Amino acid sequence: MLLTLMDGAHRMAWWSAIGLLSSSCCALQLMLNALNFGCAGFNTVLGPLRPSLCALTLCLQGAVWFTAIDKPFQLLYVAPCTAMAAVLTLLPEITYLWISRTPEVAGGRGLSSLQLDVDGMGCVACTKKVSEVLDSVPQVVKREVQLEQKRVKALLSVRSEDAREDVLPKLLQSIADAGFKAALADLEDVNEATNVETVEASNATVELSCCEGSMLSGGGSAGLPLSIGAGLLS
Repeated sequence: MLLTLMDGAHRMAWWSAIGLLSSSCCALQLMLNALNFGCAGFNTVLGPLRPSLCALTLCLQGAVWFTAIDKPFQLLYVAPCTAMAAVLTLLPEITYLWISRTPEVAGGRGLSSLQLDVDGMGCVACTKKVSEVLDSVPQVVKREVQLEQKRVKALLSVRSEDAREDVLPKLLQSIADAGFKAALADLEDVNEATNVETVEASNATVELSCCEGSMLSGGGSAGLPLSIGAGLLS
């Protein structure tokens, strides 16, 4: 029994390591963000290699299942390892889908528009942390975190004068406490027409930036399969 448990743990450790590499160590970055350490730069190094690593994981999983398909007793080992590798590999996409559940204040109306330049965001795990900071501010009606542009956009339920005196200092400090450096880019009052246009543009951007958020090449929601295909061909 002890040898069986050790063998299972060994297999899980290997697939956990492969899954971590395939996700650009997204799980490690999420843990660091939970401790307010900021971005460690995993995606900067592993991001360009991710399509090839995902393709390698897919090939290895296919080989394992091909070997174990006619040996039912091995499925007890293979199935948990596959689940572990799949969750870790797809963690950036899972994280992005979680972030895209943009909480909007019921009946809230944006009275001012805020834009911040945020330095230090290197992956979708970093955008999750910054999004959590924005979601903790009661005056934020709607928010959008742009990874590529290193920018945060938000609609606030207070006028720009009140936001500059009360909301902005606390928000900048909260982002700094989370491990990132933010600076004011723009803060102005908005009228009703601008408010509607900003919300619609924000909703459209969410649809277009899924693969951008996980540092994959273009292709909309098909970005990951296309990237894996490119990795297989390479």
